Amino acid sequence: FMALSLSVQVIAQDTATVKPASIALRLGMYDFKKTNNTDGLTKSVANYGFQYIQGWNKKVDFVANVNLSTFKYPYYTSLKVPKAYTDKDYVSLDFNLNYKFLTDEHPVVPYITAGMGVGIDRLTYYTAYAPMGAGLQIKANYGSYIFIQATHNAETSNLTKKHNSYSISYSLPIKGKDR
Repeated sequence: FMALSLSVQVIAQDTATVKPASIALRLGMYDFKKTNNTDGLTKSVANYGFQYIQGWNKKVDFVANVNLSTFKYPYYTSLKVPKAYTDKDYVSLDFNLNYKFLTDEHPVVPYITAGMGVGIDRLTYYTAYAPMGAGLQIKANYGSYIFIQATHNAETSNLTKKHNSYSISYSLPIKGKDR
């Protein structure tokens, strides 16, 4: 009986790990909703940036994103923000939690994500948004992952125009495996 209980305990042992701190290169696209009087302004534009990813536990990862892009931000006309006639720099920073439906030991892990972010346009206009969406985490080599994600960035300030964001990123652990 004792040998049976020992084998059950070994089989039931939890082997899931928590993701170590990682840095990722991120490529993405913003997709803004077309509204009245936004002709000549940006509807879709590529962006690039970096991510910091840190597992908090087996099912939750903390993610910080910094994205850079250059475009004509399509503000709502009712805001009376002067229309941009040339592309301007836009930088965004957001903090998110990813809730994973499986642990990192699986080759493909679906997750949902939510957070808060802020962007700055023309070094003058600040926008705030709440990214909410879903993604897939795909296991690569040596603790690296590929992330494919789509979010809806809801308006949380007057200047923000709701938009979707699509991205793919590749992460590398900050510290290599101990040998």
